[in-house]
Amino acid sequence: MRIKIFILKLIFVLILFSQNSFAKNLPPGAGAGDVPDNVLILLDTSGSMSYTTPQNSDSFFYPSAMAVDANGDIYAAQQDGYGIKKITYDTEAVDRSFGINGIYYGEDSCGANDVRNMQIYNGYLYVTSATKNSVFRINLATGDCDWKEKKVYQAQSLSIRNNKLYGFGVPSKGMKSQVVRNLLTNKNIKTCKQSNTPLNMNASFTLDASGKNMYVWDYEKWGTNKGESKIYRYPIDDDGCFSKFSSSEVAFSRQKSINVINGSKLKISKWKVSNDYIDRQLPRMEAHPTNDDILYITYSADSSNTGSRIFKLTMNSTRDGGTYEHVGEYSISQQSNAGKIFLAQPRGITIDNVNNRLIVGNYFRHGTTILDYNLGFIKETGGSTGTTRLEGAVDAINAVVTDSSLTAGVNFGFGT
Repeated sequence: MRIKIFILKLIFVLILFSQNSFAKNLPPGAGAGDVPDNVLILLDTSGSMSYTTPQNSDSFFYPSAMAVDANGDIYAAQQDGYGIKKITYDTEAVDRSFGINGIYYGEDSCGANDVRNMQIYNGYLYVTSATKNSVFRINLATGDCDWKEKKVYQAQSLSIRNNKLYGFGVPSKGMKSQVVRNLLTNKNIKTCKQSNTPLNMNASFTLDASGKNMYVWDYEKWGTNKGESKIYRYPIDDDGCFSKFSSSEVAFSRQKSINVINGSKLKISKWKVSNDYIDRQLPRMEAHPTNDDILYITYSADSSNTGSRIFKLTMNSTRDGGTYEHVGEYSISQQSNAGKIFLAQPRGITIDNVNNRLIVGNYFRHGTTILDYNLGFIKETGGSTGTTRLEGAVDAINAVVTDSSLTAGVNFGFGT
């Protein structure tokens, strides 16, 4: 009897379920395949997603090292793995014939990663890469990397004068710290001893117009209150080697210090900068192409008006002092003009000796600032701030999910 009652109850429940299911209307459409899918998209807001991407095709992605060719066209080494990008000076358009669609990436010891310095000489682009521990060159006619000097530890600076290349890294027991090369014979000058390297991690250098003097800017002690940043001069001998010394203390006491930046005229030590910050910014030096007495320096420290400047240093006849002048106010977005030049951590600097121009990489403005030899404003290239990677990703996804032809039957949601 109990079994019969159970069976009757079961039949009654099934009948109710069946009636309830027929009482509901089906979703619109031909069948179950037309029921919308629910998709949630989550985007990471940390790390590199906060990086800003340039707005314009002629912009650079955080430019550091700079170079210029005989046509005045500009090359900039970009942050991370974004390679070396080329734009034409007159049109400010990307030169798509260079590298891969306008950008050289390279690989292995010729890879354009963490590029610290560049210079074009006789149709070749010479490059230092700290990450790759190498100095290499790119044949601009073919796009090939046809020479590289490996194991130059954290290769930093280079300068070329009188057919001689000087490239320096950081002193290391396991690797080379320098390469001096005759570009006419394409052979290294081995008489220049490795122990003579005057550079450390916190130094930049250049050769004067005649190639007879090397100037090293040592800013290792910035922000420590132990001393002031100095520039030292090292004469170049007939073999192309700079003056010999056994230790930095002996050498520095022998050499002439240029008091324009460590004397009473300009106390750089008053600009408080942490060692870590300087290590990342690496200000650069360049020399006037015809006047041995003039040097140019980019300075990047902080977001104050004293933190982004370009200096012109004019030495006296004995090269133990002189005068200076500078331009630059900090701004990411304001447009420069003849009255005010806005900079946002200028990094690389190069000389266009054909058109008499200074080309300065404007790091946070994603472009370049172009000046004459007297620091007069000529023009800017590139864009100011663009969008972050996160903003760009959201915009791109929004463009897709609002296109009904691509997203019919899908409901989207966002989260971070």
